[in-house]
Amino acid sequence: AIDKKSIIGDGSYVATKTMDITLSGCSGKTLLMSTRAHAISPTLNVDGYFSSGDPDHALIYRIFVPRITEITGGKSITGSGSNWIMHVDNTVPLTIKPNSDNYRIASSIALRSLGKNITNLGTTVSGGFDYTFTYQ
Repeated sequence: AIDKKSIIGDGSYVATKTMDITLSGCSGKTLLMSTRAHAISPTLNVDGYFSSGDPDHALIYRIFVPRITEITGGKSITGSGSNWIMHVDNTVPLTIKPNSDNYRIASSIALRSLGKNITNLGTTVSGGFDYTFTYQ
């Protein structure tokens, strides 16, 4: 849970949550991974909106995937550190070449405040996104 009073400032990250993905039986295969958010910011295709509880879009989320040897082809932006940032409009897929049959991707999701008025922000926000994995 996040205290609404802590959601201030323009562009500040409010919270980050680990969101591991495990790929099974894919060692040595090449996969493309793309992401499609259910609601996408029209200004930046790496920002996902929440579908309910945030009508003014005071918050966005970003999905980060580690920039490691087995994962290539992504884009990074200022503030993404040693991670690829997923484009949530199903463009700019990552290429993944798992080196084990139980390959764990230590991804994370970050909640970010846009510095907008939070008067209409609900006590609960919800949203969603889908990953698509395609064998090459």
